[in-house]
Amino acid sequence: MQTLFAVTEMKIETDAKKCKRVFEHFQTEFLPDKNLANFAREIFQGILKNRGEIDSDLQKFAPRWPLEKLSSIDRAVLEIGAWEIIFAPQTPIPVILNECIEIAKSFGDDSAGKFINAVLQKFADEKRK
Repeated sequence: MQTLFAVTEMKIETDAKKCKRVFEHFQTEFLPDKNLANFAREIFQGILKNRGEIDSDLQKFAPRWPLEKLSSIDRAVLEIGAWEIIFAPQTPIPVILNECIEIAKSFGDDSAGKFINAVLQKFADEKRK
């Protein structure tokens, strides 16, 4: 989440070399476990590769909240959850929701968890029928 947040805030999400350097920095700082680092890289790269599709789909479930108007934290958490719902079907929906809600509570404002839960639950209901 922090890497996605950083590249979005720095507006470098389309520069693969810069994104790689940012990811490597966060990996060194926070992800010494290679398995976790590999999974985080898969999510990060998957979101950047599919961001247009993911964001377009997310917008359908939060029409009153344009993604570009959301905090970068809320947007990153929604994109992570949406990516997992679409591209990691082996991960149960309750696990995805719980992790995203906890991240939102830790990094977002007081209402972030409820908002993230509502949007991702609708998203999951539609995408994993």
